[in-house]
Amino acid sequence: MKHEIIVYLKDILSAIESIEAFLQGVDEETFVKSDLRRSAVERKSIIIGEALHQVNKLGFSDEGKIAELQQIVGFRHRLVHGYRMIDGRRVYAAAKDGMPTLKTAVIGLLHEPN
Repeated sequence: MKHEIIVYLKDILSAIESIEAFLQGVDEETFVKSDLRRSAVERKSIIIGEALHQVNKLGFSDEGKIAELQQIVGFRHRLVHGYRMIDGRRVYAAAKDGMPTLKTAVIGLLHEPN
């Protein structure tokens, strides 16, 4: 795997770990009411989407290794370009439901022999 892809995967893992910390002990209602938490999770989600976009451009062969890669990149685009229509509940759900699977996939990729 290319060195640049590994760097992006580490960025993704770091962003996921930050999101996990931001959401620890936080329910959906608290999240939706907290501009600080929402902004932090949205920012880290943007980083994840952009890093996946770059990984894809570098020739990463998805082959199902990262479930919903294109949807994650699309979510990043909505966060950046459609910011006025962002639903905090959807961001919370994406973070709570999607991050564990993505984290497992990224860790697996990082531990693959080069």
